Amino acid sequence: MLITGATFNNTGGASNNAVGGVTPGAGNIIAFNGGNGVNVNSGNGNAVLSNPIYANSGLGIRIGSGANNSQASPILNSAFSSAGNLSIQGTLNSLPNMTFRFEFFSNPACDSSGFGEGQTFLGSTSVSTDMSGQASLNLSLSASVSVGQFVTATATDPNSNTSGFSPCVQVAAATPTPTPTPTPTPTSTPTPTPTYSDSDAHTKSDSRHIS
Repeated sequence: MLITGATFNNTGGASNNAVGGVTPGAGNIIAFNGGNGVNVNSGNGNAVLSNPIYANSGLGIRIGSGANNSQASPILNSAFSSAGNLSIQGTLNSLPNMTFRFEFFSNPACDSSGFGEGQTFLGSTSVSTDMSGQASLNLSLSASVSVGQFVTATATDPNSNTSGFSPCVQVAAATPTPTPTPTPTPTSTPTPTPTYSDSDAHTKSDSRHIS
C-alpha cells in the first residue's frame, strides 16, 4: 500500500496505533509526501515498523516533543558490505534493562537532514540495554547493499514507541582478512663428521714410533 503521509495527533486518539508491522508484507510504502512521511505529533505506543519510507519532502519519521515517550534513535558507527552480507556497528542510549527492536534500511542517498530516510527495509534484530541504558550493536545482516549507499535504523521499545530515523552512515567495502603466512620450521644443521685419509692414518701411526 502506498501512503502519502500519516499523522498521529491526540485529538485523533493518537496512542497505540501502528503503521506497518512485523509480519512479512505488513509494511507500507510511504513516499512522495509534500511534508514528513510519518508525523507522530503526540501520544505514545505508536509503532512505525517495516515500512519503506522515501522521497518525502520533510523527515521520513518525525517524532514530536514528548511523543512516543521521546524514544531515542540508534547511532550507527559503521556499515561494511561484503559478499551479500552487511556488517553494522552502533549504539543506543535509552531506558535501562529493556529490549528494543532495531530495524535497518538502505538508501541510495542520505536525506538532506542527515536522518533517514528508509527506502529499502533490510531486516531487524533485538538489542538490550544495560542497567545504565547503554547498548552496543555488532550485527551481520544477510543483505546485498552496494558500497556508497547509506544505512539508517529505528528503535522501537516493548511498548511500541518507535523512534525517528537514525543519522545516515555510508556503506564501505569490508577489508579482507589477510591470510597468515606460515612460519617455516627451522631445520638443525648436522655436525660434520671428521674424515681421515689413508695418508693421515700412516702419519699418525709413524709418529707413534718416532722416539
